[in-house]
Amino acid sequence: MRVPISIAVILCLVVTGGTWWWWTHERDFLRPPSEETLMRIRAEISSPRFAAAEMPQHEAPEPPHPVSPQPRLDEFAQIARDNPGKLPALADECENLGDYQRALLAHERIVDSTTVTGDSLASSLQAIRRLRARLPLWNTRPDGARVLMLHAGTAENNAARIEPVIARLAEEISSASHGILRVQPRIHSGPTRVHGDLPPPVAVWIGGADPDSPTTLVRSITLLGGDEAWGDVYRTCFELIADELAKKSQLRVPLPAGKDDIAISFSDRVTRLAWETIGTGLNAPGS
Repeated sequence: MRVPISIAVILCLVVTGGTWWWWTHERDFLRPPSEETLMRIRAEISSPRFAAAEMPQHEAPEPPHPVSPQPRLDEFAQIARDNPGKLPALADECENLGDYQRALLAHERIVDSTTVTGDSLASSLQAIRRLRARLPLWNTRPDGARVLMLHAGTAENNAARIEPVIARLAEEISSASHGILRVQPRIHSGPTRVHGDLPPPVAVWIGGADPDSPTTLVRSITLLGGDEAWGDVYRTCFELIADELAKKSQLRVPLPAGKDDIAISFSDRVTRLAWETIGTGLNAPGS
């Protein structure tokens, strides 16, 4: 409903006139205050009432929270043993707080220290790939990496064919370990033997840097050629790592399904703690 303009004008005049009458009509804004008035103002300012007044005190800023120390590679191992069901929520909480390193470690404990399968395992594998991409290498010093030798033995006439496969696999493992390992390929060739129409078999194993250091089991495969040759070598090496960890530790390496990319499995199914365990065990003297 609109107010008639005549009433609006009267209301404006009443408000304006009332304000002038009650607050300003007796005030003189042009004449300076008398000395008596100034003395009265000075006396009021210097009175105890004003002296006791204090400026508002601002609270001291809260000291910064201490920087969380660098976690260990076996972080959350105790929780994985005692109450593994807490790990998914713990991983989510760490990620929400921006602690991506611990979030990654919590997902790694789900993979290497629990028996989860199906969607739960797939969710952690996906989180591991996502979090690893945004974090620096665990070990950034090349001289701090543990050296492993990726061995392959075959007939002399087959050595040149498998050499690039083994060299590429060594690079893949070094990268998958997040700087923890430096894997070097080594080809061993022997006398050429005829195996009918099949190419000579290839023996694959992993050992430490020293010739006398321990090694994994030795597995023999036959590479028929093409892209399948890469997959056969990768899968054989993956199984060697899983067997070694099962034999020397309590860490689990979930084997990938046939349709999974075996190269990616070195980065998500084999955790950084597992790589550290492999590197330490195969370089341990007298093992």
